[in-house]
Amino acid sequence: MLVVDVSAVFGFIFADERSDYAMALAEYMQTSPVMAPDFFLIEANNIFQIKERRQLYKQSDINDMQDRLLRMNILYRRATRLWFQARALLELQRLYGLTSYDALYLLLAQHYQIPLATQDKKLRLAAERENLFWPGTA
Repeated sequence: MLVVDVSAVFGFIFADERSDYAMALAEYMQTSPVMAPDFFLIEANNIFQIKERRQLYKQSDINDMQDRLLRMNILYRRATRLWFQARALLELQRLYGLTSYDALYLLLAQHYQIPLATQDKKLRLAAERENLFWPGTA
């Protein structure tokens, strides 16, 4: 099981963001579920809109990509008292200079003690320092 952020998943959904790392994640996700905070789809929709507004993709292509994303085996975790702690989130933000959204991915990975897949440079560095970065191999 992995925690995934939008940058990792979009690395294989969008042709202009494709990478070997993202393709390894796509292969992993064919046989294993992954986990993400519940705002993942909201963040994804924002990026879909940006790509469409910049005319990088047609509306029909974005709709197809969104449908593909919705079919993926992603387990969404609400920010509940079970794993979410506002002070811990703030500490991760301070320590690594992360946004609250990126820190939430790391906090989720910390709670479940599972690796985090990301293509975001700052989040990757934080996950590496926490020994939670998924390197792209099983």
